[in-house]
Amino acid sequence: MWPRSIPRLSVKVSGLQGYALGELHRVGAELACDQEGSRLLQRKIEAATEQDCERFTNEILPHAVTLIQNVCGSGVIMKLLDHAPAASRQALSLCVRGRAFELACSQCGPRVLPRCLECLEPSARAEIAQELTARLPDLVRDANGSHVLQRCVERTADLANWLVRGFQGWICDLGTTASGCRCIQRVLERCGTNEAALPLLEEVLHNVSTLVGDQFGNYLVQHVVGTGDPRYQSCILEKLRGSFAQLSTHKFASNVVEKLFEFASPQTRTTILNELTSFIHEEGVTGLVKAAQDQYGNYVMQKIFDFCDEQQKRAVREHLAPHIARLRRAHFAKHFIWRLEQGQAAEQQRAAAQNVQTAAPPQQYQRTGSQTHVSAPRRTSGQQHMPPSQGPMQQVKPVELQRQSSQQWRVQRQPATLMYMQS
Repeated sequence: MWPRSIPRLSVKVSGLQGYALGELHRVGAELACDQEGSRLLQRKIEAATEQDCERFTNEILPHAVTLIQNVCGSGVIMKLLDHAPAASRQALSLCVRGRAFELACSQCGPRVLPRCLECLEPSARAEIAQELTARLPDLVRDANGSHVLQRCVERTADLANWLVRGFQGWICDLGTTASGCRCIQRVLERCGTNEAALPLLEEVLHNVSTLVGDQFGNYLVQHVVGTGDPRYQSCILEKLRGSFAQLSTHKFASNVVEKLFEFASPQTRTTILNELTSFIHEEGVTGLVKAAQDQYGNYVMQKIFDFCDEQQKRAVREHLAPHIARLRRAHFAKHFIWRLEQGQAAEQQRAAAQNVQTAAPPQQYQRTGSQTHVSAPRRTSGQQHMPPSQGPMQQVKPVELQRQSSQQWRVQRQPATLMYMQS
């Protein structure tokens, strides 16, 4: 849609191809709102000098906010922010002051506003960040606004510190929405586990019981577990202790249990496994057996076989061995039961190999050509060679006698062959 504050272009764009950027400054706003004119200006800006870019920027500054909200005009603004001198870029970026929330919720705001914040000085950037955080809940709930926040956090670290203070007190309200959960995750990823993100992390830990079973809130708990900090993992373990059997079969909370098995320490994994094996459900089975045949709990079992050590896996196999027939009938247990059977078969093979090594003498292998022959153990000096037993089976000739007999056969057959050829 053409902006009302900018008059329509009265000339054809094809007739302006030969003009330089400095000669188009009087019709710059009109050209920027036209599709062909916007493409022409972007090509001219790439090849223009700094003086022409500065002159063109000063001409369109009164219409900068209007052009940012326009689909074609925003492309021209982005090109100026990339190629114009530093003073012109800062002048364009300062135009968003007082209109930051409006521009963030517009269609083209996610493209231009993060780039404007990069061009500003820290003091002006803090002023715009304060303007955005003043209406943070409304901005997060808007599709374009939440996208602006995520891109701004990725590009500017100081805005992430502002958003940490802005999100305090809103974790349960905004963290349980799709856009709010993603924005908070971006802030935590940018800040890491330093002191700036500590208030936000503490609020997530304080509301673990509420967030763990939520459709979007569980991702925040997973992010905290994924940091690998043992302090946060122990806090989450204490908050959720006694409910891991129910959480393992929950649609959303099972993701957190999987993350704990992936990133937690061996002691934490042992604690969770002990709770799963000791809890008895109404059906009369333990929490581990219930999770093994559940549509969500079977993913927890797969993580157990992926990340637990051999001792823990052996304990799980021994616990599930009496229920193997029941698990074969379960539809969702097929995703990991092959691992259970594979582990049992490997243990049986190891046990059989140990029995063979202790019972049979070691064999010696000799490689002859491409084949490997097994030879009997060497005789000691006190042993005598025993002749082979005579029996109905014919003795095999040694290799030298076989070769000698074959040579004699060839010699005997040779005269006949020559006589045949002469005849």
